[in-house]
Amino acid sequence: RIGFGKLKNYDIRWELVHAKDYGVPQNRPRVLIVGINTDYLDSPSSVPAELDPKSVIAATAVEQGWLPEATNNAPDLVDQVYRALRDAISDGSIAPGARLTQEDIAKQLAVSRQPVLQALRLLKKDGFVQDAPGRGVQVTLLDPEQIAGLYQVRGALDALAARLAAQHRYQVDPQLIAQGRRAEKQGRFQAMIDADIAFHRAIYQGSQNPLIEPSAHQHWHHLRRVMGAVLQSSRQRESLWDEHEAIAQAIAAGDGSRAAELIEAHAREASRQLTTRLRDQLTTVG
Repeated sequence: RIGFGKLKNYDIRWELVHAKDYGVPQNRPRVLIVGINTDYLDSPSSVPAELDPKSVIAATAVEQGWLPEATNNAPDLVDQVYRALRDAISDGSIAPGARLTQEDIAKQLAVSRQPVLQALRLLKKDGFVQDAPGRGVQVTLLDPEQIAGLYQVRGALDALAARLAAQHRYQVDPQLIAQGRRAEKQGRFQAMIDADIAFHRAIYQGSQNPLIEPSAHQHWHHLRRVMGAVLQSSRQRESLWDEHEAIAQAIAAGDGSRAAELIEAHAREASRQLTTRLRDQLTTVG
């Protein structure tokens, strides 16, 4: 679990850990400082040593009022490790095929091996890691056929969301499209991906069907992997944000059939281009 608070008059971002994971003989949740707002300081060096990032401070989470007594944060810690690894895999920070060891991950994330083990099991179930040759696990290799299948599912969900959003004449925020165009023009590939996802998420929310966004959510993490891998070596197609704008206009006009048609075609073209480029990359590497 993470959150924000104030300690010794400093604005901090904190993460809960268990004292036993740090050799502290107290079985109560404690606080790991992972960020300090130093915007108003002359220098980060003026932060007291006891508030140094990554250090465990003496005050317990209970005493700070951030957790009620007898709270068990183990499930939250597993979720944090899972999300940290999933996000690193999704954005390419951990490359396809990279081996993952419990010891290294536990050290990097400053947690015990147990939540890492549980998180890796969840990542394997969700398709982000696979058994490595010999022993251990590695980041799942990118598979063009699997990506094509994911795009088929996403296209169907997007079409449903667009039809429903059109019934409400939902207005997609024009700033989402403007941000995407700026990111594409500047060549900031991670910002391009973020803008693309934000646009589609807006349509899911505009559908007013609460089941669509969580259904699409997991697929996006896998798609983000291939988008990141491809966009680092090639640009998005130039028509992408024109397609987004046309979809938004059809939804705002209440034309559900047109919106669904456009967004399905959009997904098919994205699938075709990304899988073609990915196959080319894999052939080159091979």
